[in-house]
Amino acid sequence: MTDRVHMGSELAFHDDLVDGPGLHALIVGVSDYQNLPSKKDPRPRSKYNTLGLLKLSCAARSAYRLYHWLVQAQDGLPQRLKSCRLLLSPTECERDGLPPGLKFAAATRANFVRAAHDWRIAAGSHRDNVALFYFAGHGLAFTSISDVKDILLLQDAFDVSGTRFEKTALLNNLYVGMGFPDPHTTGADVASRQLFLLDMCRTWPPELEGLPEPDTPTVFEYRGMPRAHEAPMLCAAMPDAKAWGVEDDESFFIKGLMACLERGQAARPPDVPGRAGVWEIKVTSIYDAMNNHFEDLTGHSPPPGPHGSRVFDQPHGTGSFLVHTRKRAPEVKVKFSIEPAEARGLTHVHVFKEGTDHPIETIPFSTPGLPDPYPYVRFLSAGEYLVDATIDHPGSAMYRGRERKRETFLPPVWPWSHDCNGGLDAP
Repeated sequence: MTDRVHMGSELAFHDDLVDGPGLHALIVGVSDYQNLPSKKDPRPRSKYNTLGLLKLSCAARSAYRLYHWLVQAQDGLPQRLKSCRLLLSPTECERDGLPPGLKFAAATRANFVRAAHDWRIAAGSHRDNVALFYFAGHGLAFTSISDVKDILLLQDAFDVSGTRFEKTALLNNLYVGMGFPDPHTTGADVASRQLFLLDMCRTWPPELEGLPEPDTPTVFEYRGMPRAHEAPMLCAAMPDAKAWGVEDDESFFIKGLMACLERGQAARPPDVPGRAGVWEIKVTSIYDAMNNHFEDLTGHSPPPGPHGSRVFDQPHGTGSFLVHTRKRAPEVKVKFSIEPAEARGLTHVHVFKEGTDHPIETIPFSTPGLPDPYPYVRFLSAGEYLVDATIDHPGSAMYRGRERKRETFLPPVWPWSHDCNGGLDAP
């Protein structure tokens, strides 16, 4: 194992020069579980039944990917990044991919409790702060009659020195506790905007069926009444479903999320006037893009699951939460289609920018001697265009063209179609 990183301090990023409110993040990625067997070495390492779980190979890398994006994308964040606590338990392969000098601590229960308390205090230092939490690793979800309780398994889970769930954390305790000021800090408040990202399975193993609710130790104390705040949560899996990833690569959740954030594949024009040229990425648009265009964003087919095509759970909390803004229009995969099939060889589609007489794209739907490229795909910058469909053979009276009409192409994929029989467009 190479020694390329600085261990022992989870405060990977801290900027004292940010005046006033800022963004405070706690990012956790657990791959190398010390008490779990691996694919290469399946021998048991704990007195407990480890529920068929194995070491992971993409959780720590996925967590680092999000951290790296936060540091690089500060100009578009809802507040400038002020601090980020990073807990990683990487495999040897993942460790070799981390940059020299990166500061992080192992994602043990003790380190998690300390980092979570420090994160809560930092986030509560100003009412206008933004708090962000991300966890990638093994998870369980205990479903009761009225609730789903998500359990985060930390690096030392199944430790022989304690109970089965002693080295875990209850997400519900974190989520609710962040709505209360830290009771031991004078003048503490809560961050008015909080975002929780849960990148883990949410199943309950059959070995534990029929047992009472697990006694998971708490992380946060809270008392009194919670303070007003918004706290949406995005989950990599539906209840009773698994989260997936690529071995020695990244999770599907982080692949989709980074496509939405880095490439703007969830960007939309602002809802309010006077912000022309700005593209907003919100929790709702991230969820819609990731759930409806899984393959386009991750490069993989949706994994099997009990909820059909729905892979990621719908947002909990306020979906209008603004995650990032960008000034450059994102790229859109536009799918052009013409019906009926026999009209495609007679039709050209022209795409114009406002105020121009020459099309920026002319799309033929068939070329003699070449396979029909239907539907025709073109990558264009998001925004408004004028589009028409013309018939090259006026003698074909049974088909109707289409006058130039305004279209707004939005990422990640936008279908444009024209029925030449009726002359009506239906994107």
